[in-house]
Amino acid sequence: MSEIVAASESQAPRPKLSILAWWGVVPLIAFLAMEAVYGWPRAAANATSSEYAVSYFVGEVLGGLLIAYGLSWVVYRAALRSQLAATIAFSLMMGLASVALLPRATSFDDFRFEIPRGWTLVPPQRAKTKAMLALINGKTNTPDGLLMVDVGKPASPDAMEVAKSLAGSDGRVLPEKVAVDHDEGVRVETPSVDLSRPRIAVVVMRKEKVYLIMGASIQGADISPAFEEVLKTWRWNAD
Repeated sequence: MSEIVAASESQAPRPKLSILAWWGVVPLIAFLAMEAVYGWPRAAANATSSEYAVSYFVGEVLGGLLIAYGLSWVVYRAALRSQLAATIAFSLMMGLASVALLPRATSFDDFRFEIPRGWTLVPPQRAKTKAMLALINGKTNTPDGLLMVDVGKPASPDAMEVAKSLAGSDGRVLPEKVAVDHDEGVRVETPSVDLSRPRIAVVVMRKEKVYLIMGASIQGADISPAFEEVLKTWRWNAD
């Protein structure tokens, strides 16, 4: 009788082992947090409407999860149903996907900076404009603000003189110098309330070129945080 019981127990189906261990939820939570912080603002900025933004965001999240889980399943089978190997593979893929969401500096001509969250790259309208970003209004699909960098030969070798010319009769040149990587710039402010003229700007002289870092906005749109982020993350590509 005992032999029959032992035989029946040996033939009983074993509980099915999950592909991923419980601690695989940690990199998953980290990935979802990164998507919420960086992925959603990017989707909202690039989409033409809120409905498209949701679709883009959900598709990106699901795509990342499916790729990571698919790879972990392949590793699980290849490693003779090793839950540890599958979870490590899943965690690595989630880590790579999270790192890919981090903002990176975008290169323009001989400089680079990080694109502020919510801003979109747009084609420059003039040859001397090397970088142009727009703050798109989701309701009207028109820009509420612009950030742009013009580069050219200066009319005067003195940054202060260029700044005074940019300020005009109703603007002002601030006395404090602004750090632009390891160079110094001169800050300009004007009372502009539309996109036809910069409201804030920084003039930088470098290697016989003048760099005009400018920001304009319609009345009510706050572009100052984005402008300061550009200055903070600005780096020269070559010295």
